[in-house]
This record gives sequence, structure tokens and C-alpha cells, in this order.
Amino acid sequence: MHKKKIEIVLIFVLISIVAIGYIGWHYLLQNNINNSQPYLKSKPKYLKLDSRLNQLIQSNNRGQFAQTNGLKMKDGKVQVEITTSSNSYKLPSKFGDKGSSYRNLLDAYVVIDFLPELASDPQIVAISVPSYPVEQ
Repeated sequence: MHKKKIEIVLIFVLISIVAIGYIGWHYLLQNNINNSQPYLKSKPKYLKLDSRLNQLIQSNNRGQFAQTNGLKMKDGKVQVEITTSSNSYKLPSKFGDKGSSYRNLLDAYVVIDFLPELASDPQIVAISVPSYPVEQ
């Protein structure tokens, strides 16, 4: 008889743990993950763009943002590295000035306001800030 009570109590405890776990996970999934992680500012608006490029687009002072974050700019364009799905991709001139290229990587100065449109091109895999050598 005593053994049966222990089994019933253990079953009740197990069911309670499962229910609490389900409620906890359900709560986390229903709430925006950014609310539980305040150090994350926001999700990138354009997923193919580097986070600094996303922030540059949204910045009120693009020149200062670029200077502070080590971005190279020329005539309202920002230097980027474009990864494409094809080795023969041609950057349309309305987006900016193409520099060097190697296979599916292109170096270019792109008009900041056209970055989102360029990122929406299905042949574009990613647009990032180029890596620069460290000065010694």
C-alpha cells in the first residue's frame, strides 16, 4: 500500500515537471527573443547585409557612422565585398562602381540607399564589409 502511494506521488511530480517545462518553453517561444536578451539591439533588417551595413543604412549620420566603424566611403558610396552565386555576375552600374573581382567575389563601392535593393537580387549571397590589413 505504501509503495503504491509513492508511485502515485512520483507520477504526479513527473507530470508537474513536464507541465512546467512545457509552459516555460511555450512562454519563451511566444515572446520575442530580443526581449529576453537586451544586449541584442534588433534583428538585421536585410539578412544578406553585414550588420554594420544594416546599421549604416539606418544611421542618421552615415559619414560619422562609417568613420567610427572603419567603413570606407567615396562620393556617398560605401566599399563592400559582394559574394554571388555565379562567377559571371555583372554589377549593374546603377548600384555603384565595381572594383576588382575573383571568382564569385566582387569588390565595389555601392550607393548606400541601393544596398537593400542589391541584397534582394537572388544571385547575391551576401554583402559584407571588406577586411582590411591591420596597420602596425
